Amino acid sequence: LRRIAQYRNGSLYYRTIEGAKVGDCWMSVIRTAEKAGVNVFDYLVAILEHETEVMANAKAWLPWVYLETLAALEAAAAEKLARAA
Repeated sequence: LRRIAQYRNGSLYYRTIEGAKVGDCWMSVIRTAEKAGVNVFDYLVAILEHETEVMANAKAWLPWVYLETLAALEAAAAEKLARAA
């Protein structure tokens, strides 16, 4: 609750409504990742590094399943590399 109150106080200084909407979206993503028990920084890095995959299949990148998705991507990349060699 404290984090929400701090965010609410800080959000008074957004320059535009659109900026406030973006901030709200990021706050929601961060809080959801925290509640799922994942490392928030690692999660944010993963979704930003795999933007096209996230846009193609957002459900596979939810905080509680994204590690499985990353493992599957790595396995597919390793298999593709092994075939090429």
